[in-house]
Amino acid sequence: MQSLMIASSVLLFAFYLGLHEGINDGGGSIVGPLLFVVSSFLGMLVTIFFPLDEGGEIITLRGKMHLILVIGSGMLTIAGMVALWFRLQRVEAWSVFTIYSLISAFASFILVVISGIFIKSKYRGLLERLGVTPYQLYYFVLSLMVFLND
Repeated sequence: MQSLMIASSVLLFAFYLGLHEGINDGGGSIVGPLLFVVSSFLGMLVTIFFPLDEGGEIITLRGKMHLILVIGSGMLTIAGMVALWFRLQRVEAWSVFTIYSLISAFASFILVVISGIFIKSKYRGLLERLGVTPYQLYYFVLSLMVFLND
């Protein structure tokens, strides 16, 4: 499982490095892709250096850093979604995606808040998995839009 998470983070990092050029032939957002690059870098740090403590507990410095970096990565991803929504509203080929981007950012934020409320419950792992679902769907739709529009 750890190697899958590392591979996912590295592939997202590589995708986001080229995202600016892929959006509207470089005429798209620079801020959104930059936020995504930093977010995926934090994801790589989490998977390589700060895996969650045994049993999902948050006891050691490693577990606390896991939590801090995951929250930071999530917030940067949401900010990237909002940045793409803001910038790409003026690009006709991306107008439908901008609505999806804003909805994804809102849904992601709500799920992060819900996960934060239940951070000490036995359901935190399930809530974390549900919370990353909008991110994963967003990555897929964003990739598809880059493919279809360029």
